Amino acid sequence: MKNIALIAFVIGFVFSCQSGTENQRTYGTTLSLDDSISIELDSLTSFEFINVYYHENDSGEFLIHVNFLINGFNVYDLNSSRLLSQVSWPKSGPFSMSQINGLTVVNLDSIFLYTRGDLRKIVLTDYKGDDPEVLITKSNTEKGDAPDSFSFSGHTSSTRAPTIALGNRLYFSKYSNFDYYQASNINDSYVAEFSYDLKTNKMEPLTIGFPKWMQGKIWHMYYLLHSKTVNNKGEFIYSFSGEDSIRVSHKDGTYKAYQAKHDDQMEGISPYGDRIPPEQVLKDGVESFIYTQIMYDRYRNVYYRIVEKPLSYDPDKPKNYRAYYAKPVGCIILDAAFNKIGEVDFADDTYISYGAFVGKKGLYLPRLDPKYKNFSENRVDYSIYKLNMIGDK
Repeated sequence: MKNIALIAFVIGFVFSCQSGTENQRTYGTTLSLDDSISIELDSLTSFEFINVYYHENDSGEFLIHVNFLINGFNVYDLNSSRLLSQVSWPKSGPFSMSQINGLTVVNLDSIFLYTRGDLRKIVLTDYKGDDPEVLITKSNTEKGDAPDSFSFSGHTSSTRAPTIALGNRLYFSKYSNFDYYQASNINDSYVAEFSYDLKTNKMEPLTIGFPKWMQGKIWHMYYLLHSKTVNNKGEFIYSFSGEDSIRVSHKDGTYKAYQAKHDDQMEGISPYGDRIPPEQVLKDGVESFIYTQIMYDRYRNVYYRIVEKPLSYDPDKPKNYRAYYAKPVGCIILDAAFNKIGEVDFADDTYISYGAFVGKKGLYLPRLDPKYKNFSENRVDYSIYKLNMIGDK
């Protein structure tokens, strides 16, 4: 297998869970190991499951993996772990996409594909890559379809910030490529989310942006990135990586914050006074709390907020995003009303969070930490964790 470079905006975060080693805290709800699956990989598939998407229908459960080695995607049957289809997308021609960044699964016959960095072209296809249709976003080529000040470059579609289909709209996230270490760029005009109307072919900015308290200051870049999910009421939940709260959307365009921090985080984050060297940025990221992902479990009506806990930085270890792989990770569990009902600290040296998703059976975590004793580039092993009350079997 080939080892591929990770997307610049994707944060390396460890997602460790091992039965019998979790710190259950004093809460009544926890996650416990229930089952596992193993997915065998062929020579055309990377073991680095960066972008994965779960889909369920009447015939079963499926995992769709964006496979960067072939500029395409793989579709797996989760019940049998069998590869159902492998689609390599052309880089030239009328349906071409230079680099597939992510996708949205409406159903197996309707999968939206997005290229990295911009939305000049969106392709609609099925799980076999047949009957493709190209959607051109007019707002990139015609004035008047969106505010002139609104930019559509820098969009991201990933497991932590998925493009969500709801009604006749697609909801995108944006990680801009401006200088995050310039205070003037952290302002109230920044738009972190936008929607695309499939009927009118127009883009519209949403009201979610940098939290007020972060604006006009210099922060660690990772603190300013966000993840999102949507619940069964159509409410969007946003989680900025440096904020100890989550934000929940309301129909009137306002947001309400709910605290969702790890118990070990005694103090909030602090801004920088000026630009700092790259190695200091890496050290600060490794030694701080970073909330990397928010996931909604529609089967149990709860939320999982993933946090990287601080780790003493070792200058002799990797001096890039891989230094984050060693960080201990916890999971904060919130109920339907966003009350904290559980917190779990996971074991080290087993999991990374890439490829984590929620399915009918529970929370799926890939055992992909390089220190995992049974690590292999020829397969991906998933542990399945279920939600239960402490003391339940």
